[in-house]
Amino acid sequence: MSNEFHCVMSSRSRVSEGKCLDVIPADRARRGAHFCTSACHDEYARLRRAELAKRKCRLCGRPVRVQKPETQSHKGEEVLANVRGEHKRMENAE
Repeated sequence: MSNEFHCVMSSRSRVSEGKCLDVIPADRARRGAHFCTSACHDEYARLRRAELAKRKCRLCGRPVRVQKPETQSHKGEEVLANVRGEHKRMENAE
């Protein structure tokens, strides 16, 4: 049985890029750390805040507004403009 503890943020990509040590150093493990470095802890906190921000505001705690999908211009405006144009043409023809 191995006494090595692995970082919560360890992944193949983070370890290969050198962002994570994967194994928690012995002194940090003795203190009960879940992260290999403070940089991993900061990254984890950033990810947690980003997920929480999707649900509620960090300042006031209100739920995030649901964004309405952007719609195209109303077709009624185009129809109304065409009708007005036709009436002007009829008046000019008379």
